[in-house]
Amino acid sequence: MLLQAIPYAFDGGLIIRSNDLWERQVTRRKNGRVLLGMAWTRTSQAYGYAFFEGKCDWNSLYFRREFRDRMAFCSTMLHDAYRKNWEPVVGAKDDLERINKALD
Repeated sequence: MLLQAIPYAFDGGLIIRSNDLWERQVTRRKNGRVLLGMAWTRTSQAYGYAFFEGKCDWNSLYFRREFRDRMAFCSTMLHDAYRKNWEPVVGAKDDLERINKALD
């Protein structure tokens, strides 16, 4: 899911249609299983912009182990999508590191 969210951040995709990005929990109709979303509604209301909560391991490009089996999308799908958007993601990550250093 993390990687599927990246095109929305960089390409301006149809972000409004993806509940998996905006909701904290998503219930699948097929089996009724409750999965974790990215909670952008909560983060955008709380901080003024939507961001990825601490569910991601940015070094391995997978969801952190404690969330991995409950995320709305599998990590391997995200890993493949991430590779397609490698340059803009690395640029954004580098920008975030510079901002964090400036704030320290």
